Amino acid sequence: PEALLATARGAFKRTRDARYVAPVLHALSREELDEALPRLCDGVGEAGVRAALTKLLRVPEGAEPLISAADVIVLYHTLDLAKHSLSLKKVVETLNVCASAPMREVFDSQSVAAALQRLVAMDPVPLLTMRTVMQALQSFPKLSAFAMDLLGRLIARQVWRMPKLWEGFLRCVQQASPQSIPVFLQLPPQVLAEALKKLPGLHAPCSRYAAMPNASQTIPRATLDVLRQAAPPPRAPR
Repeated sequence: PEALLATARGAFKRTRDARYVAPVLHALSREELDEALPRLCDGVGEAGVRAALTKLLRVPEGAEPLISAADVIVLYHTLDLAKHSLSLKKVVETLNVCASAPMREVFDSQSVAAALQRLVAMDPVPLLTMRTVMQALQSFPKLSAFAMDLLGRLIARQVWRMPKLWEGFLRCVQQASPQSIPVFLQLPPQVLAEALKKLPGLHAPCSRYAAMPNASQTIPRATLDVLRQAAPPPRAPR
């Protein structure tokens, strides 16, 4: 009913409390939605976020959605926290809801991949991007090859020069090993050497991959030298 919708809109405009518009997100304009979605992070609760986003994004077949699931993921990664008076923790909690098992039909692998494609192309790459890559690998193992391509693109953009993102990149490589090893070995030798100091557990899978006949012919000599120099000392016989 229009009267109810007008009341909800007016209450939200006055209070910025998303509880007023959470049940009617699908009836808002795109401009109103861009204002309401950030507020959904605060005060609605996990069940409220899940119900609101499901109702918003599940449109009848053939209908044009007001906003896509990929758009929602990108929006939450690129929020101006100060403008919306939000903590990073609240945004993380909302993204956790989006990535949860009950929401995988709404935020499916195609939507997540589309969002990540856009996030990795941004300058700067949003802070929580690597966290979402890791969640995507857990939720949708079939995205593994796609995720490795994203890691390769981040190497091309010199991810080691982006301190906050670099830590997430290394955690992602560690989580995705051994699939991530060929990409990891694309790092410049000096950067690889430093990375192996932080993640010594990756030396063994790197060395195994480098010893494979097909791989050894394509890995630069300087990279092979790093692996040799980083090798742990042999154990003394008992």
